Amino acid sequence: MKVLLFYFSASGNTKKVAEKIFIRLKSSDLEIKKFDLTCKTQNEITNIINNELKFLDNEDILLFGAPVYAHLFPKNILECIDKVILTEEYKTIYAGLFTTYGGVSSGIALLDMAKRLKKKNIKTILGLKLTSTHSLAQRFEFKIEPYQSEIE
Repeated sequence: MKVLLFYFSASGNTKKVAEKIFIRLKSSDLEIKKFDLTCKTQNEITNIINNELKFLDNEDILLFGAPVYAHLFPKNILECIDKVILTEEYKTIYAGLFTTYGGVSSGIALLDMAKRLKKKNIKTILGLKLTSTHSLAQRFEFKIEPYQSEIE
């Protein structure tokens, strides 16, 4: 069984999760390949995914990881998934999804991605959402002090 791990991580939070998943799966008997899509163009991402899908066998696994932006996976990843080409319809390909988010909710990111994959005949069997530090919070080095009343 082969596992292809694709991830996008602008702030580094999703990359940390992807690295842990990769290390854990590499220590098993699974063949695993990892692809960092962060600094790639949309065409490069689409080509990487489509090229790797050509070599999938029945019941291989795709893992997709990305942060949540406005309750969805990043637009560049979603558009690439929409361009995925599975040439052999009889194959059963499974997908696992993971996302990191620093806001109140992960929104519909996992559901939306699973629906897109289903249109490509890829069955989502796992969805994992992990809270992390919001990317904007990482940029500031100050602490907000709690309000203290001057009236006692």
